[in-house]
Amino acid sequence: MQTNLFFYKVKYLFPILLLGLVIGLIFFRPYWFPLAIIIIILGYILSLKLISIIKNARIRKAVKIVFYFLFIFIMSSAIKSFVLGIYIIPSNSMENTLIPGDVVLVNKLVYGPKLPRSPFEISWVDILFSMNDKARESIKKHWWSYKRLSGTDYMNQGDVLIYELSQGFFVVKRCVAIAGDTLTFTNGELSINKEEYVPSSAIKNPYRLKVKSIDKLRNQIDSLGIKEKIKYFNNKKYDEIELILSYKEHDKLKVSSNLENTERAIDTFNLSKEVSVFSTDDTNYTLDNMGPLIVPKNGMKIYMNANTYNMYRKVLIDHEKVTCTEVDGEYYINNLKINHYIFGQDYCFVMGDNRRKSIDSRYVGFIPEENIVGKVQSVLFSSNDNEFRWDRLFKSVN
Repeated sequence: MQTNLFFYKVKYLFPILLLGLVIGLIFFRPYWFPLAIIIIILGYILSLKLISIIKNARIRKAVKIVFYFLFIFIMSSAIKSFVLGIYIIPSNSMENTLIPGDVVLVNKLVYGPKLPRSPFEISWVDILFSMNDKARESIKKHWWSYKRLSGTDYMNQGDVLIYELSQGFFVVKRCVAIAGDTLTFTNGELSINKEEYVPSSAIKNPYRLKVKSIDKLRNQIDSLGIKEKIKYFNNKKYDEIELILSYKEHDKLKVSSNLENTERAIDTFNLSKEVSVFSTDDTNYTLDNMGPLIVPKNGMKIYMNANTYNMYRKVLIDHEKVTCTEVDGEYYINNLKINHYIFGQDYCFVMGDNRRKSIDSRYVGFIPEENIVGKVQSVLFSSNDNEFRWDRLFKSVN
């Protein structure tokens, strides 16, 4: 009787599931997601049916408990690996968008989830492998090649994303340029493809201010909730200070009668002398004056010369995984003389919203697609110094 009832239910369940699958494949990207849901539902139903066939009540109950445990284990691991992730913000490089102590929800479906490249990247499974001394020796190795499932959308300028900077070290930044874009920094202002980049009002930059009264300024910044330290300069006529402000905060201070003058504090640190990511010794790249830089794109061809060699050498070695050398004006990839190179994946250029206090693509170079984990969706909650910040509970991230 129970068997007949089961097949009676399944008789009507299959058309419903099939209809749901068709609708999902037509209207929902990625296409693999509704298919995975259908498979999970069918697997769950069929597994319970097989368990119900067991005649011994005690064995049936024990098997059912094991099944529920395994199902929860597999589902929780799958959700963390393919759908959602949770990360804690440790630094102030993304103020005022994200602040230290924020616990953020990361959507992995947007760009498509990466398939695990070793057992140590699978939730719960990594714990089991960590118990084995021999397996732990390979914890930093990739066991399988990089693959990513399709996502619901593509990466866009302005997205706040999580990426893996190095093995097990995750960073949150804002994407300011995607693959194929040309970006230029001119006195701190960013342009993409020769058009001015319109930033979020929360992005912070250093400003040099001349004020009539420091005491009045302190009251003003307290009322605005600005917690940045004031940097002082000597000036006979006015009190001159440097202060890191968001665009929104700067606009509010700018209209004050206490303010005599304000201008962006432009960085003069010569990257070419200390950081050889994009430039050579004969260029004058700084954090606020850089470019034009073309963000590498899958299939993009570059012809090797002194300029392209110095601009892309780091990304070729670190992420394209090739050896790249120059000998007497001749260029070699994997010890073969070449005059051009074709990139094998997409990249992006990222920056922190707190521009002066962020170690981002200006220092570390382009970020490859394979390192992107997902898009930051919202702040789940926030706590710092044992103080819960109610105003950040379920706060969206833009």
